Amino acid sequence: MNVRTARACRNASAAALVAAAVVACTAEPAPEQLATTSSALTNAASSPQPTARIRGAYMKRQPFVQPTNCQSPQLQWGGGQVISNVEVVQVNWGPSVAPATISAFEAWYPKFVSSPSITWLKEYDANGQTIGAGTYHKNPASNGSWTITPANTGTTLSETAIGTELVSQIAAGHLPPLTKDAAGNSNTIYMVDFPPGMTLTLEGSNRSCVAFCAYHYSTTDKQGNVVLYGVHPDMGAGSGCEASGGKWVCGGSTDPTTAAEVTHSHELTEAITDPVMDGAWVDDNQGCGEIGDICANELGSCGDTSCASPSVGSITVGGTTLYEQTEWSNAQDDCVVQGPPVQCTTNASCTATPNTPICDATSHTCRACVAGDCTGATPACETTGGLAGECVQCTAANGAACTGGTPICDTSTDTCRACTAADCTGAKPVCEMSGASAGTCVQCDSTHTTACTGGTPYCGPSNTCVGCTQSSQCPNGQTCDTMTGSCVAGSGSSSGSSSGSGSGSGSGSGSGSSSGSGSSSGAGSGSGSGGTDGDAGVNEDGGNGSGDGGNGDTGGTGSSAGCAVSAAPAAGNGAALLPLGAFLMLGLCVRRRGGRRQGAHERSGM
Repeated sequence: MNVRTARACRNASAAALVAAAVVACTAEPAPEQLATTSSALTNAASSPQPTARIRGAYMKRQPFVQPTNCQSPQLQWGGGQVISNVEVVQVNWGPSVAPATISAFEAWYPKFVSSPSITWLKEYDANGQTIGAGTYHKNPASNGSWTITPANTGTTLSETAIGTELVSQIAAGHLPPLTKDAAGNSNTIYMVDFPPGMTLTLEGSNRSCVAFCAYHYSTTDKQGNVVLYGVHPDMGAGSGCEASGGKWVCGGSTDPTTAAEVTHSHELTEAITDPVMDGAWVDDNQGCGEIGDICANELGSCGDTSCASPSVGSITVGGTTLYEQTEWSNAQDDCVVQGPPVQCTTNASCTATPNTPICDATSHTCRACVAGDCTGATPACETTGGLAGECVQCTAANGAACTGGTPICDTSTDTCRACTAADCTGAKPVCEMSGASAGTCVQCDSTHTTACTGGTPYCGPSNTCVGCTQSSQCPNGQTCDTMTGSCVAGSGSSSGSSSGSGSGSGSGSGSGSSSGSGSSSGAGSGSGSGGTDGDAGVNEDGGNGSGDGGNGDTGGTGSSAGCAVSAAPAAGNGAALLPLGAFLMLGLCVRRRGGRRQGAHERSGM
């Protein structure tokens, strides 16, 4: 039954007396242990009731006394603090607290404070604080609760008297000191159980098990620290809080242990979300009260306290069933014992939910990725398009994730792939299709060398342009200038031979220089007298003398940069004759190798 359905089932004519904020319920099934015996409805109140809700108190329920003005509960944060990670110190007021109560809560608190019944309260994070799992501060001497010997031995105690005693016990070292969160807000709450026969009062004459079942409160010590505490009267036989005649009064159950757990959970949860009642989470606009007040003491389906109360819930932790009161969730618009059903525990649980691949560690729900979530084979978080929220291999904004043979991010699939011709531009205009660089954009390859110009005309093994080292690396018959690594235009060749016989003598010398490119070659022989002069890049043959058949700047066979002049064949005893054009070129043919130098060849004959 949700809160609105339950509200419709109430007897509105009996709402003249406004008691505690007891206005809502859940649809959770009642535990089997809860009483279900039907009995006649008793309308008479057994004792005077307060005319208004007491902030921080779990008010004692009277049959059909329900506020009617809390129609749409919505807790509002008023600027106050919450408890970030509650630390529970279980305190026994003297040695006479019921042993069953002590042992029950030494088992209940450690499991409950770290359960989903606490962590779901994260929806009420505020004041820069984050609500998370709590801890149970064990007494090392008892391995559980802390029993004090109060200096105040009175049997009727006000909230002020209880707070003063607790501060004194902490100062004396009989109770552990309080702890704080990073912002300096108190995390510790001292949850105090009282022995039978004690009367506790709140804000004047309001008495335990008459006006209220329990409450939470706060005080300050001499150092100004906020000391938080919960007050729980004995709920045993004769207390006025116990179930009677098959009807529950406090805790929504006729089972005493269940009723006590429900009551303790009510105060602990309210203390976490509104610890010092300074305007943290409360609905004061409609008189709904705190988180527990909204859901407390709802009647069962038969409209009587003889039915199990829908406000009682349970959770199983470590194989143990823990009973508790349901609490109001703004997010779920209902009274609940925990957050929405656990959707996931790991990211693997979220693979079937598109665009929400990450399991949130706090809410255990699948959500979209954010920066830092994505690692391994899918290191990028997509924020746009159909894959928004997914961890992917690459994105348009994170193409650097694509390397090796798949350097291109395909933004339609957010996957890395090999290049195509259209992908490669700028400094790397060629898509290599083979070899070690296959699939990548490169500067050049064996068939694409247009990017290789100037001093780097050759495409090297690493698909980058480099200087030439030999003419075979130059295109279109160009030759390699090994001094600059450039391919240069221009070439020439000559060949010739001469033969003859004769004798003679002579000498010749020559010098010159030339610049340009080309080659010359030739071969000749002769005998006789006479001589010829040679230049760099020139081949001369002599008649009646001897022809040059050596290598170097001039020779019978060889090559040189510059002009090429070759002799026509000579026969007999005559000299090999150079064509007229060749003689004219002799004055021009020089070889430049870093400047002018002496002609490369001198010969003498007979």
